[in-house]
Amino acid sequence: MGGRLLSTEQGAAAMLVYQDGSGARVGFYLRPRGRRAGDGHRRDGDLLAQSWSRRDTSFALVSDAADAAARALPRLLENG
Repeated sequence: MGGRLLSTEQGAAAMLVYQDGSGARVGFYLRPRGRRAGDGHRRDGDLLAQSWSRRDTSFALVSDAADAAARALPRLLENG
């Protein structure tokens, strides 16, 4: 659907939004790794945010919490 280039205290970042044929949306955020490290997830209502860091980059994926395909995306992105 689109994306935006952003700026953080640590450097450039990006927010990308994808929508599949059924209308399900996923937001993908990447930025230079900051002080917060490690993998995790957080639910807020119907949304699920999954986050992880690798090397110098931190990632977050936000989707509908009920979307099983979106819950699997972090593993797919990790494994290429």
